[in-house]
Parts: sequence; structure tokens; C-alpha cells
Amino acid sequence: MVIAMKKEPLVSVIMPVYNGERFLKESLDSILYQTYKHIEVIIINDGSTDNTSNILKSYRDTRIKILVNEPNQGLVRSLNRAINEAQGTLLARMDADDIALSRRIQTQVSIFEKQPELALCGSDYFLKNNQNVTTKRLAKSKGAIQANTLFNSPFAHPTVVFNRSIIPSEVLQYDPDYTHVEDYELWSRIVFKYPSLNLNTPLLYYRQHEQQVSAIHQIKQAESIVRVQKNILATLNVTYHESELKFFRNNYKPESLLDFESAISFFEKIKQSASQINTIDHLEFDKYLARFLLSKSLELKNQGYKRLMNSSFASGLTQIDYLKHWIKLNITWIKNRS
Repeated sequence: MVIAMKKEPLVSVIMPVYNGERFLKESLDSILYQTYKHIEVIIINDGSTDNTSNILKSYRDTRIKILVNEPNQGLVRSLNRAINEAQGTLLARMDADDIALSRRIQTQVSIFEKQPELALCGSDYFLKNNQNVTTKRLAKSKGAIQANTLFNSPFAHPTVVFNRSIIPSEVLQYDPDYTHVEDYELWSRIVFKYPSLNLNTPLLYYRQHEQQVSAIHQIKQAESIVRVQKNILATLNVTYHESELKFFRNNYKPESLLDFESAISFFEKIKQSASQINTIDHLEFDKYLARFLLSKSLELKNQGYKRLMNSSFASGLTQIDYLKHWIKLNITWIKNRS
């Protein structure tokens, strides 16, 4: 009797590179030596003027497909070109300066096999710079990711794998009007409609260096982030005042109890509107917002805490949340006394 073997899905790994000679070989090798072998690697050489072309020509692996942009077309056009060329059902992102752990693709393919309805899968990652390596943890569940997207990108871009059988082709395109936050803008169109998650295990070394977009285009990025946040509020049917957008900033600190009450009211509007959308995981969504507000209440000590406990977010907090808050509050108090 012949037993039919289950065919492994083809994974298309998309790697754009522009003048990436410094780290390219290490990054590409980390993909070619994956434990999961059924891959194609689509590399977009985006008009590089350094030794990138020669490095790529030195490889003889038939899984590599090199596309060349002449002249430089930019990241968004390169990514969209690669997506259109890709043959795989699953699309894995990879940057030419990062390092994938050998089990990365295998781990993520396994998740899609267990959860075929999943549209998007990212993971925690190791942040690597010249000094040290730290572990970065991200929102995990569907609802937490949806809430996290209100504030910033919920995924580390080069850890992400897309499922093309779930995400329509017209959705799975990066928008050139959001250069420098093209990934964040894409997430904002996916996570509120389709299931997504982050794995609770780091699968990639994310290299932090001075030539990254985030280090060069910070002002432009900040402006585009606000545009994405406005789009999300429109998706959730939330009316808002421009002044309320400050509550989305990670560095937001309540200036007074009245200011904190305004923040609570703003997020209660979001919570109420989100409750009308059936593709949102309301329980985890509300918990995430409650924990965010709890962290901000520290600025006002017991005043902020008591006000939050009188809001609709109180039910979204657990005993562990209260304990962590109490510890942080007392550590802050001790520091202020010393």
C-alpha cells in the first residue's frame, strides 16, 4: 500500500536589498539554511551601487530568484513587485540586515497548518545592536494585536508571514502613500478583518543600526503614523478631536486628573465602537486598553487609579494587574523619597 505524503506548502521569502553588502550574506545564509527547505527566495536588488550584486551572483542555490530594479525604486515598489512575482501560498518577509533562526520558517508553517484560517503570523524577536542583545515581546492574541495597532506597529516586519489564501490580493499590497510606515499601514488594513497572532518565541535577530529608516526619517514617520491612526479610527467609526490623538503616543503622560479623565473617555468611545464590530476580539481588545490606561495612571498615583476603577475598564483588569500596579506605584514613591 502506498501512503500519500502530505505536500509541504511553498513559502516565498521576500528580501529587498539596497546597498546591503555589509550584512547581506549573513542574512541570506540564515534563510537558505532553514530547517524548512521548500522555499523560494525572491531578492529585489533595488539599484544597489555597492558590492551587493557580486555577493548575490556568488550564490548557486536554485531556490534564489533575483529581481533587479534599475534605477532604485524604493522599498514599497520593491515589496509589491516581489509579492506579485511570488509563487508561494505563504509569504515570509525578511530584511537584508537581519538573521533568522534556523527553525523560523518551520515554526511558522506549523502554526498555519494548525490554524489555516490565520492571515498573519509574526513573532517576538531579539534586538541586536553594537552593545548587546535584548528580547522584545509583542502583543500575542488577536484582540491584543488589534488594540496595539491603535498605538503603533504590532509586528516586527521581518518576522511576518502572510497567508495569501486568506488575505485578498488587493489587500496584500503596500501603499506608496505611506512610505516609511508602509508596514504599519498594511497591518491596519488586515488585523481588524482577519485573524493574526505573534508567537511567544523569538524567531529572528533584528539588527539595529544607524542606517535604518527609523533612524533617518523620524519626523516623516511620526506624521505618517498619525495618518494611519486616523484611518483606524475611521474604520472603527470613532469620532474624535485632533487633540485626542495625543493619547495614542507612547510617551503620553496625564498632565492632570482632568486630562486623564479625557483619555479614559476617549478610549471608552473606542471600546464602545469596537464592540459593534464582530471581527474584533472584544475581551482581549478591552483588556489591552485597560492595562494601557492603568500604566498611565501611575503619573497621578492613587488619584488616577481610583478614577480608572470607576470606569468601564475596571472589569478588564486582573489581580495580577493590580499587584504589578501596586509594585510600580510603590517603587516610584520610594524613588521620589530618596
